[in-house]
Amino acid sequence: MNSQLIQGFVIKTLATTVAAAFALGLGGCGGGGGAAAASTSTTTSIGGVASKGLLKHAQVTAYCGSSSIALAQDTTGDGTGGKAKGAYTLSWTSACSEPVKIVVTPSADGQTRMEDEATKADVTPGPSFKLRAIVADSSTVKTQNVTPATDMASAVAEKAVSLTAKAVANANALIVATVFGGDKSAYEAEPKSPNNLVTAKPEEKKLASLLTTISAMAQDDAVCKTKSTDAAKIQCAVESLSKEAKDSVEKIDDDGAKPDKTKQSPADMLAKTRDDLKTGKVKDHDGHDVRDNLPEIEKADIENDQGIGVMLAAGSATAASGVSITGGH
Repeated sequence: MNSQLIQGFVIKTLATTVAAAFALGLGGCGGGGGAAAASTSTTTSIGGVASKGLLKHAQVTAYCGSSSIALAQDTTGDGTGGKAKGAYTLSWTSACSEPVKIVVTPSADGQTRMEDEATKADVTPGPSFKLRAIVADSSTVKTQNVTPATDMASAVAEKAVSLTAKAVANANALIVATVFGGDKSAYEAEPKSPNNLVTAKPEEKKLASLLTTISAMAQDDAVCKTKSTDAAKIQCAVESLSKEAKDSVEKIDDDGAKPDKTKQSPADMLAKTRDDLKTGKVKDHDGHDVRDNLPEIEKADIENDQGIGVMLAAGSATAASGVSITGGH
C-alpha cells in the first residue's frame, strides 16, 4: 500500500511539473497568451470623419496590410449620443508594422445614410459602396479622415508592386499634388456639412466644395447620371474618380509617383463638372439647377472662380506635367 501511495505521488508531481513547463513554453512563443505578453501590449488608436457627404451609421474597419482579418471596427456617429456625424474611432492591441487599410462600408442593418449635397437629401448607399484610406504609419498618425480623395490615393497605392509605407506616402502626395494643387491641408481637412461652412476653416471649405462637386458630377457625368438612384450615381462618381486616379499613374513605388501626362486626371473630370455647374448645366433628379441646392458660400465659390477652381486648375497642370512626385505624407 505504501509503495502504491508513493508511486501515485510521484506520477502526480511529474504531471504537474510537465504541465507547468508546457504552459511556460506557450507563454514564451511569439504573441501567445500569458501575463507577460498582456502586460507589454500597447493600444493603437486612429479616429476621424468619413464623408461623401457625411456618412452616418456606417461601418468602419481597419486591416493590417493585405490581411482580411479586422484589426478593429466602429460605427460612424449620426449626431446623437455625443458622437458627431461621420465620426469614428478605431483601437486595437494587435501588432501591425504594415500600412493600415481603413474601409468604410454601409452597415448590415441598412441604417446607413449619406448626405448628398447636390440634392440636399440623405441617401442610402448601396451594399457595394465603400470609401478607403491607407495609413502609412499607424504608430504616428492618429487622425485619418476618409473621403473620395483618400479613396483615390488608396487606388493609386494599390498599383504599387509592394504596399510599403513609402509607396503609400507617395500615393497620398500624388493626389495632394494632382487633385488639390499641392494643398495638403485641404486634403487632410475634417469634412464638414455644407450647413456648417460659415465658421469653417479655409481648407475645410475647399474640401467641402470638392465633395459637393463630386455629388454634382454624379448628376452630370454621361454614365453616372443614367443610374437609377442618387446613391448609385454617387457611387459611380466615386469609383470613376478612383479608377481615373489609378489609370493616370505611370508608376508608384518607394522612390516616388509619376503621373501619366497622356491621361486625363481626376482633377480634369472634376473641373468639367465645375464648369458645367457654373453655367447652370447640372440638374438634379427633379430637373432643378444644382446650384439652387447649395449654400451661398459654395455657390459663390463656384461662380467666382475661387477656392476649388484655383485648386483644380493647379492640380490639372501638375498632372499634365508628368513630373515625379515624392512626399512624406
